This record gives sequence, structure tokens and C-alpha cells, in this order.
Amino acid sequence: MKQFLPLFALFLLIGLFNQACSSPKKSLHSGNYADAIDKSISKLRRDKTNEKFVLLLEEAYNKANARDMERIVFLKKEGKPDSWSEIYKLFVRLAARQEKVKPLLPLQVKSENRAANLPMTNYSEDMIAANQKAAEYLYVSSLKLIDSGSKQNIRTAYRQLLEVKRIYTNYKDTDAQIDRARQLGTNYVLLSVKNNSGLPVPPEFTNQLINLDTRSLDREWVQYHLSPAANLQYDYDATVNLQNISVSPEAYREQQMERSREIVDGWVYAQDAKGNFVLDSLGNKIKVDKFVRINCRVTRVSMRKEAVISGSLIITDRYNKQRLADVPLNGNALFDYAFAVISGDSKALDPHADRELISLCNNPPMSFPPDVELVMQSAAGLQEAVAGALHSKKSLLEK
Repeated sequence: MKQFLPLFALFLLIGLFNQACSSPKKSLHSGNYADAIDKSISKLRRDKTNEKFVLLLEEAYNKANARDMERIVFLKKEGKPDSWSEIYKLFVRLAARQEKVKPLLPLQVKSENRAANLPMTNYSEDMIAANQKAAEYLYVSSLKLIDSGSKQNIRTAYRQLLEVKRIYTNYKDTDAQIDRARQLGTNYVLLSVKNNSGLPVPPEFTNQLINLDTRSLDREWVQYHLSPAANLQYDYDATVNLQNISVSPEAYREQQMERSREIVDGWVYAQDAKGNFVLDSLGNKIKVDKFVRINCRVTRVSMRKEAVISGSLIITDRYNKQRLADVPLNGNALFDYAFAVISGDSKALDPHADRELISLCNNPPMSFPPDVELVMQSAAGLQEAVAGALHSKKSLLEK
């Protein structure tokens, strides 16, 4: 048994070692050269003399380079102008791969008495040439897409121009074309209010209704305007169509309640049934609480008044005058107030049973708000409904 344990431990170590070696080897044989290279480099950073990983790195590195170069040769022979972006990326990958390996050089294969075959190549000119041709293709392609007039094509052009700027910072007038594509590819929506309720509303009501934070509504390709901008062609109208504005009658209700309670009001000397003072064991007169009954009348006043606005958000395509959406809108403002007035002794109210009444006594008397004020308050609620309706139709407005 004692001999078995060291032997078992030896086999375990050998197995773990073989597993460590087989991991990059497995990646190599499956064609995942990048993984094989990364794992071999990780091992060689700890021990540059480990020949097994030197050989694995050598094979994976050269096979990866050969595969990328074969792809570059094929793309160049194919001659498609849209291939230069891929060719540029392949040269970038070749350069990045050798930069990973360079810090480890030189590496030796001692059993074969040679240096590892890990050639270093200057790809700078190839990258510059491919980069310029890729930028040129994307730029020309973008101008054609913009001139097509299609919003979707223009947005594709915008993304291509961003790629041009990424790979070739100062290529021609790319920045100006990016701004042009952004403007032409954006859908512009004009917000307005149409009052069909039959009741006049003040200008400030209309302003408050569409005074939205357009920045929270704007999306990548949609912008909302609260007033028309000069020299800008709008794509959609979003009209808040007011159909009903009503204010309820003033509801005023008074409720009177009587309250009565006994409370302690000082003390008196205790007397027996014959009117004699009651004495304690020391001959002193005994004191007892003096109770008195107090009363009060409470007038509870309830006040209620409500303004309601209803309508819809109508979205119209300006080009074909087609109505695309009609979303119901509702907003309201409620004045709901109560207070109480006490006549008599307020101590007659029970602190627990009459807690609500005591609280209402702290509310000052108030008058009903004017109709206009409530209508203005209801505009705030309707404003939230407008924002919600626009948000629900965001995909429609992005087309």
C-alpha cells in the first residue's frame, strides 16, 4: 500500500502534465490557431525553454499567418472593391499576432539545434494601402447611398462614414458628410395642439401641454420639435387633438358633530355619604380627582371639484397625408379638500377615536380654485399622457 501511493501520485502528475500540453494542441488540431497561440504564449512566459510549447507556438503561428495571407491573396484576385475593409482587418490581425510573439523572441528548439521559425514582417505599407482603399470604397458607397434619398440607405451611409472616420481620421470631408447623413436620415416630428373642445383655452395652456422634454423622447433617428424650424422639412405631425374639457360643479358638504367627555379638573377632599371627610390611617384628609363634563361642536367641511380633459394624439405622415395612429389621451386635476372648525372645548375630542377630526382642525379653511387653475393643472397630467403615447409609437416614427 505504501508503494502504491507514490506510484499513483506519479501517474496523476503525468496525467495533469499531459492535459496541460494537450489543451493548446487540441486547439491547434481543431484549427483554432488563435487559442493555441495564446495558450502557448502563456506557458512560455513562465518558461521559455519548454520546447513542447515552442513547437506548438511555431506551428500555430505559421498556420495562422498562412491562412490569413491566403485569404488576402484570394480577395485581391477577386477584385471586389468592398473587400478592402476585410483585407485591412486581416493585415491588422497579422501585425497584432506578431506583436504578441515578439516579446518572447528569440525562442530555441534545442533538440533540433535551431531557432524557432517565427518570422516578423513589416505590414505597415500594406495596412496603409488597404486602409486607404477601404476608406475610399466606403466613402464613395456612402455618397451613393445618401443620394438615393432612402432614409434606411442614408442611415447605412452614416454608419459607413463612421467606419471611414475610425480607420482614416481625416479622409476628405468625412465629418461634413457624417453631419449631412445624420440630418437627412433623421425623421423630424412637429408637435402641435388643436382645440376641438368648443371651449377657449389660454395660450399658456397649449404651451404647457406640449412643453415636453424632447431630449428624453428623441431617439437615434427621431427628433421632436415644439415649433417649426426654418428650412427644415418635417416627416410627421403629432397633433394633440382636444375633444372635451369639462369642470365639475363645486361640491360643498358640511357635517356637524357633537362631542362630550368627562375630564379631570383638579381635586377635592373625599366625603362619605353623610358629607364627612374621609381620612387615611394617619388622620389626613384623602384627596380625589375632580371630574367635569365638557362639550364641543365640530363642523366638518368637505370640498371637491374636478377638471377633466380628453382627446387623442394623432400621428400623420406628411408625405402621403396618411393617419398612422390615433391614441386616446386623458388628463384630470382633482381638488379634494377637507377641514374642520370647533366651537366649544376642543378637549372634548377623544385623542384616539377622533384622531381624523383633530387632524382636520389643523387645516385652514380654503376657497375653491378657479376653473382656469384646475384646467391648467389637468394639462400637466395630459402632458404625461402625450409623452407616453409618443413613446409607445417610437418604432412607427423611426421608419
